This record gives sequence, C-alpha cells and structure tokens, in this order.
Amino acid sequence: MYSKLFKVLVLSSAVFAFTACSQSTNSQTVHAVSDSASIVNGRPVIATDLYAKHTVAVAPVGEDPCTGVIIAPHFILSAGHCADYFENGEIFFGLKADKSATVYKIKNVTLHPKYCPRCTGRLDLADANDLSIVEFAEELPKGFEPVEFATLEQVKVGTHVHLAGYGIDENSHYDGAMKVTEVLIDQVGSSEIMTNELKSGSCNGDSGGPAYILENNKLLLAGITSRGDGPCRQLGIYTIPAAHQTWINTVLNIK
Repeated sequence: MYSKLFKVLVLSSAVFAFTACSQSTNSQTVHAVSDSASIVNGRPVIATDLYAKHTVAVAPVGEDPCTGVIIAPHFILSAGHCADYFENGEIFFGLKADKSATVYKIKNVTLHPKYCPRCTGRLDLADANDLSIVEFAEELPKGFEPVEFATLEQVKVGTHVHLAGYGIDENSHYDGAMKVTEVLIDQVGSSEIMTNELKSGSCNGDSGGPAYILENNKLLLAGITSRGDGPCRQLGIYTIPAAHQTWINTVLNIK
C-alpha cells in the first residue's frame, strides 16, 4: 500500500503511503505514491450501509480526496501523510466525493506530533504515528455520527476488518465513490496492524480511511489506513486509534 495520498515521499519503489486519497497519476504533490487501485475488489457503499454514516472524503478544492472517519461532532480522523494536502480543503459527507455530497470547509488540521514520514516507506509495523485530525465548524449533517474506537484487546490477529475509502478500483479507475471490502488482520503491533490483502484491500485515495470491526451490528474503528505495497495486492498497514487515545483526547479537548 502506498501512503495512500502523496507522491512526495517515495522512500521505496515497493512501498507507498496511501496519500491524498487518489490524486491523479500526473500529480507530483502527494506524499506517498501508487498508481494502482484502492479498495481493490470491493463493492460500492449504499446509503443504508453502516459505513456511510461514519466515513467521509477530505480533499483540497478540485482535487481527488483522502478518506477520513468522523470521531466527534466537529472532528475527522485521517492519515498524517494527508495533513499538508488538506490545507484550504473540504470535507465531503456523502457516498461520492463530489457536489452531490454535503460539503464543508476545513477549519483546522492537527498533525500527530510524532508522525514519522520516513516510516511510511516501510512494509513492516514501524509505529509511524500516521494520523491527523481535521476540524470543521458546522454541525454534522443528518444521518452522520461519530464512530467508537475498538479497544486494544479487540484488535487481534485473525479478526475481520472492513475497509472503506474513496480511492481507485482494481482497474485503476477513480469515480469518487465510496467502496468497501473485508480483510483479515495478520499482525498486530504496539500501534499498527497489518492485513492480508491478496484478494482485496485498500490503495491510492484510501489514505486516512477506516478499518472497522463489526460487532453486534455496530462498527468500531480499529485502524486508519496508512500504507502498503505499491501494486496494492499484498498487504496493508493501519494505525490503531486506541493506541493514540491520549493525543486524540487532547486535540478534542476531552478531559
């Protein structure tokens, strides 16, 4: 997986931070790189899916987006490698990252203070702290709500996680639509997980998107999309939000 967002920090020909969701292949402004598909072999999300009420697209005006997750009434959690890309950007609340969505302006972006850019060029559990928090001023649109975090105990090897994102598909096509697929957790580190994505997975444009655990018909946020192999056909690495609860609470001003 790519740092699913920018092409600026290509630290390895085999690894990509899924940067700014899926910027056009001609763009040189992204931090991490991959010209392959995102949410590979997934399906379109529909309005009645649980994913639709927690997942959003985040992007500069007129550019392809990264993905993000609603974690509080005025806050979105996304990838750290997307943070610079978000400046003067917009948040898309809807099934497509276009004007059919409810669109809000970004008020502020906070990058994790220990974000490690060079770590998003690695295909191991490197504790990259690849997180950013996006703030907006308006109330959440009807039908949208924050997601709860999975606990560290719930994030286990062999657990199924549901990946959602607005990136390109298995044919390297980008239509701005949210898609979803399901994969298994292969490894769990102190603050990251690795998934098996030989059959399906995330890719460019999915940076910052969710890896959800489904329990009792409720989604819990287990990971935030960070990076993976360049072809997007082997593995993905995701930051565990629960491992960063103290920092997140500080930014959200939660005592």
